Amino acid sequence: MKFKDVEGFYVYPTQAGKIAIRQNSFEFGKDVHVYLTLEQFKNLERWVNRNECEIDDLWNGGVEYDTQT
Repeated sequence: MKFKDVEGFYVYPTQAGKIAIRQNSFEFGKDVHVYLTLEQFKNLERWVNRNECEIDDLWNGGVEYDTQT
């Protein structure tokens, strides 16, 4: 699955039934792969849902908004 308007990020199932995430890493200069079992993915989903506000605050914490436009 390729996400619209997101370059270098793909999610796909492996032959072994794992969820694979491939993302182009500017830090490492190459693609990075992560493989999760369905159970690991569900645990990650629950963790993200429980911590969504904190994650959002941290992500946007360094962004300055131009209020004059």
